[in-house]
Amino acid sequence: MPGIIFISQEQLEKFVSDGVADISDRDIVLRLEKTYIGNFEEAYYFLRNVVNPNDSRDMTGRVLTKEEIRNLNADIMQNSVIIGDDAYDVEEGFIVFEQGANYVKTEPEKRSKTQEIKSLASLILENFRNNK
Repeated sequence: MPGIIFISQEQLEKFVSDGVADISDRDIVLRLEKTYIGNFEEAYYFLRNVVNPNDSRDMTGRVLTKEEIRNLNADIMQNSVIIGDDAYDVEEGFIVFEQGANYVKTEPEKRSKTQEIKSLASLILENFRNNK
């Protein structure tokens, strides 16, 4: 399976200043445990539903691109995404696609890719918190 990871805006800035990441146009070289060389796309990690703790839309823990959020007719406002009557705290960042990865989102694989991204996002966020 091609490598896809989520990196928060703050973490990416730290990686660039530490020399772990280099960015040009829409390409990135990211040297972590595995080196990612590829494209990146603006995305949001859904932290929590601030209106409905039960999160009936099941968005908490998911990562969606800006395009996917717009396709839901949702509004992005700073660190929040509004979908209908629900408001979510989100973390802005990027999805990094490994070079040569053809990311084609299909409905049956949607959950498995989302879960992979969620796991990687959790790992990066945990590492970020430990390094503060």
